[in-house]
Amino acid sequence: MLLLQDLAKQITQYAESEKVFGLTYLDVLLNINSNDKDNYNVSHKGSHIERNGLNLRKIPLLGNIEIIGNVLSIDYCEHDNTIKLNVHKSVVELEEFIISPCGILNVFTSLVVPIINGTARQFNISYVDEEGLTVMFDKVEQRQVSNVFLRKYLSPVLTWR
Repeated sequence: MLLLQDLAKQITQYAESEKVFGLTYLDVLLNINSNDKDNYNVSHKGSHIERNGLNLRKIPLLGNIEIIGNVLSIDYCEHDNTIKLNVHKSVVELEEFIISPCGILNVFTSLVVPIINGTARQFNISYVDEEGLTVMFDKVEQRQVSNVFLRKYLSPVLTWR
């Protein structure tokens, strides 16, 4: 059984390890949201776009809420402080999400935390750049590139660490 308090700790530790600083335990309890029917207890009014970081919970969720699902991901967007809990049917579906245009390669996505059987898992992504070279994806480097919206991540491949 995965409790929200344990998930929140894993998310903040993972964020720090990926050099995404400033995401706190309290941020998770205030901003986590899910559209999954089994995790209705963490849903929050308003979608990602409607909330835009301005409609925060006034009172944080309690840490003893049970999170349902064996294959999950957390999608954090620092620019509007949204933290979305996604439930996946399989590890393959999770992997497809991570390397999709909605996943970590998205310039607006600050962090994706995969959770498999209650434990955060780290990953690497390689891709083919416009020159045909296979390179490792680096989120920190992505944030520093001036032409980030023009960059193409061809044939991305996820490997678990």
